[in-house]
Amino acid sequence: MRRYDLHVLANLLERFVFAAAVLFSLSWINSIFLSLRKLVGDIQNWGLFAKYTLQMLPDAILPMLPFSAFLSAAFLCSRMHARREFAIFEFTGTKPFRLSLPFALFGICIAMAASAIAHYVLPICRANLMELDNDIAAKISSLKLKEGQFLFLGNGLVVHIDSVASGGRAKNMFVHHKNSNNGTKAYFAEDTWVVQGDDAPFVRMINGRFFDYSADSKSVSSTKFSEFKIGIGVLLDDLKKFLPSVRHFTTSSLLGHGAETLRNSGVSIASIRLELHSRNAVSLLSAIIPLLGMSAMYACRRAGLNLWLCWMVSVAIFALVYLFNGFSVSMAEENANDYLYVYAPAALSLGMTTSLLWTAQQSNSLWHLFRSAFGKE
Repeated sequence: MRRYDLHVLANLLERFVFAAAVLFSLSWINSIFLSLRKLVGDIQNWGLFAKYTLQMLPDAILPMLPFSAFLSAAFLCSRMHARREFAIFEFTGTKPFRLSLPFALFGICIAMAASAIAHYVLPICRANLMELDNDIAAKISSLKLKEGQFLFLGNGLVVHIDSVASGGRAKNMFVHHKNSNNGTKAYFAEDTWVVQGDDAPFVRMINGRFFDYSADSKSVSSTKFSEFKIGIGVLLDDLKKFLPSVRHFTTSSLLGHGAETLRNSGVSIASIRLELHSRNAVSLLSAIIPLLGMSAMYACRRAGLNLWLCWMVSVAIFALVYLFNGFSVSMAEENANDYLYVYAPAALSLGMTTSLLWTAQQSNSLWHLFRSAFGKE
């Protein structure tokens, strides 16, 4: 069986490299066109364009890893059935669970690659992309939040910042807004952070004062606050470089000083925990997906279904898992405390894999009953 394991692993890696190269190329070409439109449209140099697209590569690789692994496992299983290789092992009494062992080892290899990308490579590249975006924004406009100058953003909105401290903290920020009812609102705060909320970004002001002028009553009211939050989406494009995100920190940073930085900027512990578990869930799902591809194709071929129908069923199972994955992630993002939802797709995949392999090895399985009912046995 050792030779069988090595034979299957070698063939899986060979097909995975081919499938991954094709899928990665298509995904990366799409990213290149997006960055080309952005950078060349802003008259940036080609060196910056190459650096920008290179930093986008891990974001294109990670989603394609499980899909490439699934295709590789399903295709190899189909080929081994066609060459009667599985029939030989089944004749000697080898169980489907034992036949799936090299596919499980292959899944572990994919999981290790996905884990390295999700925990370290991707956050670093995202942080680099954010720095490149800030550099580009600074080059294409001289009106972007200059310290010590008033910034007129239109629609009666005026912003002034004395200075920007380390970590994206704006010192002595003044915001003046004239609304359509001829009223005027003004905000002043000693310290200001731009924080990503659940629905939209908002400005978190510390130790300041709020002024409200009413044109009807010609009166001004003033309120002193220790903390105040205001949603000003108009400022998002100009203040985005101050916006901290858990996606820009590696796992080791989130477990260390990075978590403290994010908490100071208003990001909750639950959001940090959700990001960490999401990265683990991606790796876990990547480990199970090759087994799911093998078990789906193996069970379908044992049932006597033709090749095209086997592929349709296998792809449908994969699509079901990924639709469920999107639903589970959305549920977890709505409430960061429900972070365990991100593991639901992996649990579903494992359950389906076990059920398919168990069903395939039963002599009186549902497959045989199904075939008997339609006169195929």
